[in-house]
Amino acid sequence: MISFSLKLVLFQNGVSVQLDRLRANSTPSADYQLNYPLTNVEGFKIHMERIFFGVKLKWNASKELEDWGNLTGYERNEDLALLTNMQSAKVSSFTKY
Repeated sequence: MISFSLKLVLFQNGVSVQLDRLRANSTPSADYQLNYPLTNVEGFKIHMERIFFGVKLKWNASKELEDWGNLTGYERNEDLALLTNMQSAKVSSFTKY
């Protein structure tokens, strides 16, 4: 079982990798599918509904990912919206003292 914090780290790494590819005008990596409720990062299937709450999904997320290759320059710069089907999500964390 993957720990809560490791799930967040894997998701964050996936966002970083995909964002780097987006900025380099490259195609998205199939190793990082940052969808909700099930994310796939380097072969790990992560149930995001167990760590995210209050998730709002976008309507045409798969269409946006297909359009990735058609975007250039300014349109692609820091466009995190292309990386996932989530519009927004919340995370709550507790620390034991």
